[in-house]
Amino acid sequence: MKSSLKQRMKSLFLTVFPGGIITILIFSLDYFQFELVEKFLLFAAFVIVPLVILLLNHDEKNKHQRMIYAAMKWLQFPAALLTLASVMSSKMWGLESTEIPGILSLGWLLFTLLLGIYGLTTIVISKGKAAEIAIGAGLVYFFIGGIWFTLYQYQLNPLSS
Repeated sequence: MKSSLKQRMKSLFLTVFPGGIITILIFSLDYFQFELVEKFLLFAAFVIVPLVILLLNHDEKNKHQRMIYAAMKWLQFPAALLTLASVMSSKMWGLESTEIPGILSLGWLLFTLLLGIYGLTTIVISKGKAAEIAIGAGLVYFFIGGIWFTLYQYQLNPLSS
């Protein structure tokens, strides 16, 4: 039990600490001229999502779920860095009228697709447990957020007529 807790704490430190430092810098330095919503989006990408991944349990018998979980752990930080680059390219680097912010946001979209697939597999194997279904639905909702972010970076508004 202690080794499992020690392993989780090590994983927590390795996954959240660098993102937390980046987030603190984004919120505190005047160099980053982001809107508040963009700052919170980056906080979610660098801190909240790694914490969610850390808290997920995967079914040891389900090979596909284990593979997706391993991919999510490895790809989260690079996807968050692409998200940061996407926001920086549209707000700081003067590339807002190009497709570069949208192209950079595709990394986060693909990562959230993995979260959504993992959520769907959680729902399928949940056997009607409400808590597992809610967790799976939340992960699918991350994918919807990824779609929305990508559309925003491509300067598309699905709600406008």
